[in-house]
Amino acid sequence: MKRKVLLLISVTLLVIAGMLWQCSNPNPDASPLSAAGKHPDNWIVEHRAFFLGRPDACFQCHGRDLLGGISRVSCFSSQFNGQACHTEGFSGHPAGWRDPALHGADAKSQPGARSGFQSCQPCHGTDFNGGFFGVSCLAGSRVTGPCHATDGVPSGAPHSPVPWRTYPSSTHTDTVDDAAGLNAAACALCHTQGANLRTPVITTYNTGKPSCFNSTLCHGLVGHPADWAQPVNHGSTAKSNLTYCQQCHADNASGGPGSNPRFNVQLGRLVDATLGATGCEVCHAPLAAHPPVNQIPAVFGAITPLNPLGTPWYLHCRVSPSGFDACTLCHGTNLDGVGGAAGATACTFCHRSGLPTTLLNCTSCHGNPPDGTVYPNIAFAHPGHIDLNVSDICGECHNGLGSVTLDHFLRARNNTAGVQTGAVLFGAFTQTGGVSPAYNESTLQCTNTYCHGATLAGGANKSPIWSQTNYLSAGCGTCHGFPPGTGAHAGFTSGTVCKNCHTHVNAANTGFDDPTKHVNGAIDVESGAPHVFPYPGATHLSAAGTSPFLNCVTGGCHTNGSTIGVYPVTAGTPPDCRGCHTKLSPGNSCWSCHGTAANGGQPNGSAFPDVAGEHSKHSGFASCSVCHGSNGTGSSNHGPSNRTAHADADVDIQFTGEATGIVFTRSGLNNGHGTCTGTCHGETHNNRTW
Repeated sequence: MKRKVLLLISVTLLVIAGMLWQCSNPNPDASPLSAAGKHPDNWIVEHRAFFLGRPDACFQCHGRDLLGGISRVSCFSSQFNGQACHTEGFSGHPAGWRDPALHGADAKSQPGARSGFQSCQPCHGTDFNGGFFGVSCLAGSRVTGPCHATDGVPSGAPHSPVPWRTYPSSTHTDTVDDAAGLNAAACALCHTQGANLRTPVITTYNTGKPSCFNSTLCHGLVGHPADWAQPVNHGSTAKSNLTYCQQCHADNASGGPGSNPRFNVQLGRLVDATLGATGCEVCHAPLAAHPPVNQIPAVFGAITPLNPLGTPWYLHCRVSPSGFDACTLCHGTNLDGVGGAAGATACTFCHRSGLPTTLLNCTSCHGNPPDGTVYPNIAFAHPGHIDLNVSDICGECHNGLGSVTLDHFLRARNNTAGVQTGAVLFGAFTQTGGVSPAYNESTLQCTNTYCHGATLAGGANKSPIWSQTNYLSAGCGTCHGFPPGTGAHAGFTSGTVCKNCHTHVNAANTGFDDPTKHVNGAIDVESGAPHVFPYPGATHLSAAGTSPFLNCVTGGCHTNGSTIGVYPVTAGTPPDCRGCHTKLSPGNSCWSCHGTAANGGQPNGSAFPDVAGEHSKHSGFASCSVCHGSNGTGSSNHGPSNRTAHADADVDIQFTGEATGIVFTRSGLNNGHGTCTGTCHGETHNNRTW
């Protein structure tokens, strides 16, 4: 018996020694242990990474259930040497971890020891379908509820059911595209070269390490060229198709009209911790993916907004050729503001007459021209001006204040009951002739405008009142003399039928059959040939024709022989032909101004432009062009023109041919004389008097 007891004691001691030896002499495949069988001092921090890499090594001492094993040290102790260990239970996750807002955000964040998709794989498996612990992320049913499943059917992917980019589910755009490609590697399990995509984004794929934007998975380059943050670059794309931007930048990636997407998804640099703003709202106003641009964070560098910061989107009328699809996202399905985003008003707040989708060309706010009695559609004298032949008739009284201007937008947004101050600013046409027009907002009176005869003689009322209904009661004599006090109208009376020459005037001389030819900057004479001014001889030479000059005199505005040598004449008065052609009527070639028919028009008199000089000595061997070059008849430099008379100093001397070396010095007496120096036609001229 004694021998058996000793044997039992010996065996027991050997077993105990073996156990002690096992703990004091670590298995080379086990976790790092000291000679005393203890872990390193910082093991409480470092053990997680070791366990995730080789969990079976921990089982040798702590048991496969990690509740203690031979070491009798549980990994789930609430108190061990003053340290709590995984008190939440086996999973190691905090309470409520099943909530996608918690574990989803962690999985999609920057990869680390406890974040990123790769941190889930050691426990749940590379494919997230159970792994070492047999806990799948893709369970159709479980005591605690299904995971990544739709109607009890696993989705087969560790993300929300398709389409993953659709609100209100978390969007894939939140996933960090880390430089090491660890998160992208998880995506590559299903989506290498665009696999399993309902709608492929690109058509050509690359091989190599997976990344979100290198054409190995779903996307190529981010899709935006350099400097895309500049409003002039991304703005036009957004305005042409905002739903394109909505896919990535909106919290409601695919909602249509009335869905009120908010473009605040954090992507790349689109975050400002100071303001707490993310997405497009880093620069734009909250709840709006359009101007105003409120601020530009320094991270974007030198960005030039199209308008100063804070400027409202007064150019929204140019939003898109697609029919206001972008606007209906937030301003109500019918653009009536019903169910719209906060601050998104109905279009009819400004467009008081109706929606601009159907009432076009200004008519959503007022008639074109205004034709009503309530602001902003007050008629007054608008209808009487619309037919004038002026390129921008509205802009001549509302210069710089018209449609697609900030002023126009602000006036509409102010939504006042009456006309706002500063509504009249005159344009260039109203100031023709150097006049300075003015408008009195209290009396509604225009004064000193070119349009109402400020540059013309006569006129009974050149300062109309905008609301006046009988302004033209004086007929044509309202703005200018009737008939005008010009030479072309000599002998005419108010009873003369203006229509005989000016066919756009009505037969009663009280208005116009064709208003487009009134106040248009031209004298419209249908019987003659209206022309532009200036109209030099080089231009009117051929148009005048031959005597009696039907287009100019007998059927036009000019006289021929009434006032000889008078040029220039009063502005607005057609000059007499003989004002320039001082010797004979035009049509007599050069000798209508100098010389005679017999001598070919060579000057033979004593007064300009017929100063003889030495012309007769050169007759027969020197043409006019030898001394006057290309400045003869037909040249714009020949003769008086453009309300400027010619004198001796205006005669162009341009030596050509054999006279090229001659130098002419004028006498300075304005008498056509001077001296020539040089060699010409074989003779030397030394200050030879002309």
